[in-house]
Amino acid sequence: MFEREHLLPALLAAVLAAGLSLSSLHGNFVFDDMPAIKNNPDVDPAQTSVFHLFGDNFWGQPMGSPQAQHHSYRPFTTLTFRWNVIVSGFDPTSFHVVNVVLHALATLLFTVTCRVLCARCAVGGTTIPAAVGTLAGLLFAVHPVHTEAVSNIVCRAELLSCIFFLLSFFVYMQCCDAKAPLRMLVLAAGSYALTFAGLLCKEQGITSVVVCAVYDALIATDIDPRSILGLDKPSSTSKSSTADSIPRKPRRAGPASSAFTPATFKFLLRQATLGLFLAVVVMWRVSMNKDEVVTVDEKTNPANHIKNPLNRILTKNHYVALHAGLLVWPMPLACDWSSGAIESITSIADPRNIGTAVMYVVLVVLGLTSLIGSLHKASRRLLAMSLALLVAPFIPASGLFVEVGYVVAERLLYSPSMGFCLAAALLLYLLYEKLNVPLRVLLSIALAVLLALFAVKSWTRNAEWVSEASLYESGLMVLPNNAKLHHNFAASISDQARKEFHFREAIRIYPPYASAYVNLGVTLAQTGREEEAVKTWQQGLRQWEQRPILGDDPAILNLNSGIGLKNLGRYPEALHHFEQCLRYQPHRTTCREWRDILRDHLKK
Repeated sequence: MFEREHLLPALLAAVLAAGLSLSSLHGNFVFDDMPAIKNNPDVDPAQTSVFHLFGDNFWGQPMGSPQAQHHSYRPFTTLTFRWNVIVSGFDPTSFHVVNVVLHALATLLFTVTCRVLCARCAVGGTTIPAAVGTLAGLLFAVHPVHTEAVSNIVCRAELLSCIFFLLSFFVYMQCCDAKAPLRMLVLAAGSYALTFAGLLCKEQGITSVVVCAVYDALIATDIDPRSILGLDKPSSTSKSSTADSIPRKPRRAGPASSAFTPATFKFLLRQATLGLFLAVVVMWRVSMNKDEVVTVDEKTNPANHIKNPLNRILTKNHYVALHAGLLVWPMPLACDWSSGAIESITSIADPRNIGTAVMYVVLVVLGLTSLIGSLHKASRRLLAMSLALLVAPFIPASGLFVEVGYVVAERLLYSPSMGFCLAAALLLYLLYEKLNVPLRVLLSIALAVLLALFAVKSWTRNAEWVSEASLYESGLMVLPNNAKLHHNFAASISDQARKEFHFREAIRIYPPYASAYVNLGVTLAQTGREEEAVKTWQQGLRQWEQRPILGDDPAILNLNSGIGLKNLGRYPEALHHFEQCLRYQPHRTTCREWRDILRDHLKK
């Protein structure tokens, strides 16, 4: 499977992917790197035992505990962060180097996978050139939607999950080739072990089971829906692409059991073990949540809070369509798409619903074409595999079935983009075959321009992840109505006037944004406007009380209000805020100390 003819093109794609990611190497810890790495006790060997990794979530909080704000369980990814710290401390460059190497490895494995699939999809004397697989690998290497997964260190979960996904699929292909049942079961166990490792890197890893099942049915076992439905004319010369296939017609008359061959038995055994493995692992993973429900606030994902069921469904599907759009045209990239950046759909007449409908129509047409379309069987097989690679890894993260803490997240497209790149390469090849020579030249030029455009975008976008200021400023150029980006950009710069402007913009876009009131008040206090700062903090408290969100904001707002009022000599009011602070966080030492000082002062 790893023949030299496959490895050389794959190495080319891997080197290209790594080269385009070099602009991220001098970057710092940014965005979610802070809570998941810098402030995560499980990453620092000096703070916790390695065994804590397997009881805590991705952010270092005990799974299922009341303070856990996420159900993300990715101990293997956290373990690699821990290794980084052991080797080089909290040096961000070493973390970035590992991410780039992992991205290159994922690209290499994906390119080899595509070339192998092109060979295995061949049937009836018709083949698909391995160059289609190489093109898919090159598209994957340059696709700008991967920049977040590579440059945002915490997104190493995507890279590791994808690598284990592909390795699991490789081993499963060998499992399908095995003649001896014992060897088949051993290889199946190896594939499942790799799938489980991928799950421990990120939840999407479990979806390799779906891709394995599709490959087993359509390619390894040669089940052809078009022939089953009688849409193909019988051909005495057609043969299965593998020796291990289920015959579609008995060779002679006899009882129904005559069609139950050893190949049929092995196919059913593989499918049964796949299903059993999937059921057991999913039940185990769900049990890790310990029945605790994590609620996502409205700012993070407004669709979860839409009361009208139809509008909620339309909005969530619009988010899916936005993800699909980024695969097709990944030029408007931003690290965060929440906080007012994307308006919710409030009517079925909203024109954005057309884009959602088009996406689903295209998927249905491609799906039907891959199963019963008029394309040659080899092309239908490869198209079916590309759709499985596209859809399966995205389903758990789509937000259609469970609440998720984002609107659009480019990192989630890392694994699904494999299916998109393979489908795009196949469709371009089929189009190329139908064109005359001049049009083939034009198509080749257009493809070269597209690859170059994607490469340039990947390089520049990776560079934008170097610092928080450049990251958030670039995001605001794409999503100027994103309250979180305004807030984070203001927090990342030192110019007081610009800080104040962007904090106010965050509040204007999303009035209940408690953290923005906290930081705007601090900015005002630093410029000598103490009275205005206190009014800002008190306004933030009123907003929070109307729409409370889990976190430290009410305690901090009360603490700051108390300190500001104390500085203004308004001691009774200050005492009230310190007491309120302790109501939200009884163990906050600063509030307790100031409360006691003011109580003593007022008694005197």
